[in-house]
Amino acid sequence: MHGTTLILKGHDVPAVPHVDIHGLQFAEYGPPGHPEGLKARAVLSAKNDYPIKFDVPPLAFEILVPDCHEDYLVLGTAQTEVVHILPRQVVSASVTGMVRQLPTSLTTACPGSNSSPLDSLLADYLGGRDTTVYVRGGQQDENTPGWIGKLLTDTTLPFSLPGHPFDNLIKDFALANVHFGLPDPSADPDTPAARPKVSAVVKALVGLPAEIDVNLDVDKVRADADVFYLDGQLGKLDLREWQPANATKVGENLLIQSIIHDAPLEITDDALFAKVVQELAFGKKGVTLGVRATVDVSTLTVLGEFVVRNIPAEGKIFVKPLGGGFKMPEISGMEVVDTSDVALTLQARVNVTNPTEYSASIPRCNVSLWVNATRVGYAWASADIVPGPNDVVVRASWEVGPVGSEWLSQYISGYNTTFTVKTHAHSIPSLPDIGLEMTLPTPRLFGKFLKETTVRFVTCFLILLTR
Repeated sequence: MHGTTLILKGHDVPAVPHVDIHGLQFAEYGPPGHPEGLKARAVLSAKNDYPIKFDVPPLAFEILVPDCHEDYLVLGTAQTEVVHILPRQVVSASVTGMVRQLPTSLTTACPGSNSSPLDSLLADYLGGRDTTVYVRGGQQDENTPGWIGKLLTDTTLPFSLPGHPFDNLIKDFALANVHFGLPDPSADPDTPAARPKVSAVVKALVGLPAEIDVNLDVDKVRADADVFYLDGQLGKLDLREWQPANATKVGENLLIQSIIHDAPLEITDDALFAKVVQELAFGKKGVTLGVRATVDVSTLTVLGEFVVRNIPAEGKIFVKPLGGGFKMPEISGMEVVDTSDVALTLQARVNVTNPTEYSASIPRCNVSLWVNATRVGYAWASADIVPGPNDVVVRASWEVGPVGSEWLSQYISGYNTTFTVKTHAHSIPSLPDIGLEMTLPTPRLFGKFLKETTVRFVTCFLILLTR
């Protein structure tokens, strides 16, 4: 039997064929409950354009990724099965890869950067972009001819892994148990303390890719979130600090939950913010806010702990309208607590019903009081508003000018009187005018208040008139 010799010279050396990678699957391997690493399986296909036929024995390779210094890091190893090369046909090869532990240098941020080599690799893959890894020969089986092992060890070739667009990786992103905290009145402007605060439970439902059968746990998350209303950006929710988190398997998905405390909300459109507040106060349909975020997730896997960065997330937050279950505030226990030459200081209890499931802390709120078209004073209060009924102590300075005196006269005489409450710029420190206006009936002076309140009002009113 005679052999055939194929001699290739110079430009006759064939180019590396284009290789398609498909059927890529990831799974843990090792004893049940004690995985040792990550296994990847794939099928590589390439066209043999030459009239040659031969078998390629099983071969070992190292999988390399670029490091921070234009060198390579060994990510794992790969092993092929016997490959049958047929003339002028598409040839397929089954490949199994192993990753036992991620090298520290792969997950450490590069000098002068906030991202690591692994961040770049995952960012391309999750973004649907092709990801380049490099392959060179590894430690071959003893039956493999030495010249093949030497040739492969001295050769490093790039391989392009097909990206997988995970635009819907986070299927749902929402906030629950929301608590709003208003700015600290003493805070310096343009600082985080001068912004509203949001405390809530952040819930992200992650759809795990079918080709990745790997147990994942999550210990912390962070995000940059933009808040939208009516296609306009309302503000930015600052979640850039790492927050503790936990993950629960829900069917084929992973539910990640994290509790955030006092995350600053920067209002970027004052007019839009006023529309939201007015719609909540007087509308009947409620308000749907959109949230678009990029999320960083610190994951715990069989390969160790690493961060998956810049995962796109989008969700909606529906805020129930106050108008749906809103009751007109009830004023009771009105009394005069101080007088001056030009004003009375009044105090009253105001019963306000909050029909939503949201709560809010109001360190200070100031509104103006109007009778007809004349401002007659100011009212101020501090309160922690919870869902349901709330009793709030309010104080007011009532200016006893012509309009104010006439109103007091009618009020003391038992007429049905009303006054109007209006917000103004900085009614709530560091926030724009939310444009609220409400006309309230004044409580009548009868019953248990007649004896005390009427006498004090009349006495103070007569003193002011005689000055």
